[in-house]
Amino acid sequence: MGRLASTAATLKDLAPFVARRFLYSLGVIALVTVIVFSLMQFAGDPLARLRNNPNVSPADIQRIERRMGLDKPAYVQFAYWVRDSVRGEGEWSESFSYKTPVLPIVWDRFKNTLVLVGITVLVALAVAIPIGVYSAMRQYSVFDYLATAFSFFGFSMPVFWFGLILQLVLGFYLMDWLGLKEPLFYTASMYSPGMEGDVLNRLRHLVLPVMTLSLTMVAGWSRYQRSAMLDVVRSDYLRTARAKGLPEWAVIGRHALRNALIPVVTIVAIDFATLLGGAIVTETIFAWPGMGRLFYQGLLRRDYPLVMGTVLFSSTVLVAFNLLADIVYGFLDPRIRDE
Repeated sequence: MGRLASTAATLKDLAPFVARRFLYSLGVIALVTVIVFSLMQFAGDPLARLRNNPNVSPADIQRIERRMGLDKPAYVQFAYWVRDSVRGEGEWSESFSYKTPVLPIVWDRFKNTLVLVGITVLVALAVAIPIGVYSAMRQYSVFDYLATAFSFFGFSMPVFWFGLILQLVLGFYLMDWLGLKEPLFYTASMYSPGMEGDVLNRLRHLVLPVMTLSLTMVAGWSRYQRSAMLDVVRSDYLRTARAKGLPEWAVIGRHALRNALIPVVTIVAIDFATLLGGAIVTETIFAWPGMGRLFYQGLLRRDYPLVMGTVLFSSTVLVAFNLLADIVYGFLDPRIRDE
């Protein structure tokens, strides 16, 4: 009963903090949409191609402008977009280029991005944490120096260049070297035509974009893990644990790693939320039909509703993850609630 009462009191104290953070998050999303809409006004005329087409009459152009609301001032267009977004349909207006509501398009692409980013994060965690832990336990060893060199390589390698190199080496050269009739790892799209249900085919399409995305993650997370482990292994409570006769694997696995993972999990959560907004470069290079590629296509076509919908969705996901992290911090540390 005492613990339940304490938890209830904590949640009660946390409520004003959560309310403030929630309102702050709404303000951030609103500000982002205003900024993006303002920038899109400088991107050019979305009907420029139609105006240059001699087969499209001026009357048709005017009719399209009226239907899309482009004949209205910018602030009226923004008001229409906000109105459509908060309406019961919740379809975020209609895409100029797809001629369908924006929300279903964004949702379909988000699921593709979620698959790519989710697998990437799992792979990166499986590689980065062991590297970071072992580097810390073998500080200044050959392995530690090699891991440090790999991290610098990962930080300094441009994503687009690394992705193109992987396509060239593992996508094309490897096929020639092994004398294969088709690439071992595919370089574009989520699956080959007509192979939607083939799991192995999908995995072969995932390998190269996952390797490209995970390079920077592994480089960064392994350094965070190494630094956090070095701080923990010098703690007094670990000396006490060893003095009590605990085996080394128990000292590291049960006590050191558990505490050293806390700062890494924070970084992972932020990176994960950021990538869910769209890995624009990687998805474009590998023709992955995700949020990043959708945003890029929307910019090229000057499709305002599509760009706005993509940005709103991405911002909402990112802000939601940060709000969740703030709530967890506020729950764990009472000092944060008073900020």
